[in-house]
Amino acid sequence: MTTGDITGATSSKIVVSVTPEISTTDTVTDVPFTTPVLLTLTQCTELPYRPSSLLPATDVPFLSCPSENISYSGVHLTFEDTVPGKNVNSSETCDDDSSSPDQPLATRKCVDNGWEDPTLTTCFTCADEASQEIERITNTDISEDNVEEVANDLAIVTTQSECLDTTAINNVAISLESIAEVNSSSPEVTQSVVGTVSNLMEIGEDQLEQAEDTASVISSLDQQVSNKQKQSDNFTDVQENVGVTAVKFDPTITSGVTFLYLPSSNIPKEELLTADFKQENTRLFIDENEVYINTSTASIFIPKGILDLAQKHDPSISQIPISFSIFKDARLFMTEQSLDTGRPRAGSVQREVFASQVISAKLELDGLVVESLEEEDHIVTRFIVDANLGSNEILLEKKCVSWNPPEGSIEGKWSENDCNTSEVDKHIVCNCNNLYSHFGVLVGAGVDRFSLAMNTTIEVVTVTGSCLSIVGLSVTLVPLTILKDLRQKQGSWIYTNLCLCLLAFNTIFLAGTTAKDDESRCENIAAAMHYFSLASVGWITAEAVNMYLLFVKYDKEDPDDQDDQDDKDDQDDQDDQDDRGKVHYFVPVSACFVYGKRSLLEDII
Repeated sequence: MTTGDITGATSSKIVVSVTPEISTTDTVTDVPFTTPVLLTLTQCTELPYRPSSLLPATDVPFLSCPSENISYSGVHLTFEDTVPGKNVNSSETCDDDSSSPDQPLATRKCVDNGWEDPTLTTCFTCADEASQEIERITNTDISEDNVEEVANDLAIVTTQSECLDTTAINNVAISLESIAEVNSSSPEVTQSVVGTVSNLMEIGEDQLEQAEDTASVISSLDQQVSNKQKQSDNFTDVQENVGVTAVKFDPTITSGVTFLYLPSSNIPKEELLTADFKQENTRLFIDENEVYINTSTASIFIPKGILDLAQKHDPSISQIPISFSIFKDARLFMTEQSLDTGRPRAGSVQREVFASQVISAKLELDGLVVESLEEEDHIVTRFIVDANLGSNEILLEKKCVSWNPPEGSIEGKWSENDCNTSEVDKHIVCNCNNLYSHFGVLVGAGVDRFSLAMNTTIEVVTVTGSCLSIVGLSVTLVPLTILKDLRQKQGSWIYTNLCLCLLAFNTIFLAGTTAKDDESRCENIAAAMHYFSLASVGWITAEAVNMYLLFVKYDKEDPDDQDDQDDKDDQDDQDDQDDRGKVHYFVPVSACFVYGKRSLLEDII
């Protein structure tokens, strides 16, 4: 068995890399890829393994970086050859109508081991120019003569994804439809379309949800790849967020096909699904059985029976065109599906999260619909899933889904009707009975029973405690405000203010339990709680100072004789009043400090 990285060889030949024989019954943990050789797909299945063909990898410094024509983020760039350590500008420049006319579209550095990725120039300002350029492209009449130029211009402006508002996103979607409808099979046009779709996936999901036409982006990409399949050569283009491979197979092969994405081994586990795609990490295996590599993030297996269906559909067919695509996430697959997110119930799904990459395969034959397959011919997909869960959330279900737009419509929804779900090791395995969909994994998140029970208990205890505090504080305030003897005491005024602050704190706290979904109300309640909490601490401090003045300083003043002591015992009330009189306006001054009334403090002093 062999594996291959498809790099655009001509005819029915593709560039592949020879590897050792791999048993499809065992887990493959590492697949080395070596020197590319040009082979037909029929030769691939019979190629013997020879250890001498495996060449050791060596880091040999480049004497120079050769000139290159590349597609980066859908933008076509040309760089002249240079020596390591030098920066080279692209031959292409920004448009004359842009804010950076005649500036190179990109710069690129040559290092010891070859070219680095280009750095693109910001040709348009976010204020108006980017939106105006997209509007100009949308209003352009696109034909076979200018489609390549228009597609490239669209890719250039969408590299500034931070400049795109909802209107601009909708215009980009409309432009992609117009480009795909030209039915151009140009690889340059297809590269620009793939790059533009990848650029759109840099936009936040919330902003994409506000746009109306994002669902058409997927159908435009599929149509353009179908256009590319009209040519005889193979095609592969992998950008940061999207990868596409269009391959033509010899109908005489007696094997199945596995397409997968194998991330680099140096990527941390938590970044497996978010790391940028690399073309060298896409893999195509030709073998009778499914090839399973436990480090792949997404894979799809097309059994031999599907190829037999193609031959039955057209016995004279000389090539079987199949297109593969992979998306980093599902943000472009907009849907109106939603769940009731009312009060959480233990063990019930409260929200659904798309937790995998999206992969697809399409048999590019007119009139052939691959659906209702027998079990032995099911399409098998495998995914690693990673869902962003809340602190008290757990995964309650994982289900394989397919994206099925209704006939004649671009709007679709995720459906679990066509796939069976199982779990093997760390992969979710999907067995699906059709080959006209995009596939992924949808997970249901809910609240843990234990966490929900604990939260309920804590909520009951907290509310009960706050209510008891409010009742107790209210009862305490009644005698402090009604009884005249208590009102005249300095300490009573301190206790009254302390009770009022604590009463306000507890009342506001209870009101805050109903403001969880109102951000502005929640902020106001939080500010009020902080204020009265600090005020309570302030009055506790004032009481501590008052007690110091009443007891500590009083005890330090020893009587001159016993007679004076007896007289003092007979006149406790008068002495206490005289002692308190040593600090004038103690309660008003304390109130000014606690409540922050500096102007009133100046008037008192």
